Amino acid sequence: MPKNNYNNEMARDIFHKVPEQEKHSGEDIHGVINSVHLDYERSKKDRNEIEGTIYYRDLLSFLIKTYGH
Repeated sequence: MPKNNYNNEMARDIFHKVPEQEKHSGEDIHGVINSVHLDYERSKKDRNEIEGTIYYRDLLSFLIKTYGH
């Protein structure tokens, strides 16, 4: 699986919304979305693991629908 930068506390907070959690900056959220996008592109080019590509596609879709346009 490709190296990613979103397996940290900030990413966990973004994925699991809790009403009283602090808001993250747009820059933080952009960094997570960008990292997922880069992993998705690498996975598409690799073509060895279809499930991984589908995972990144779905995760990227969720993040864009939830946090960005």
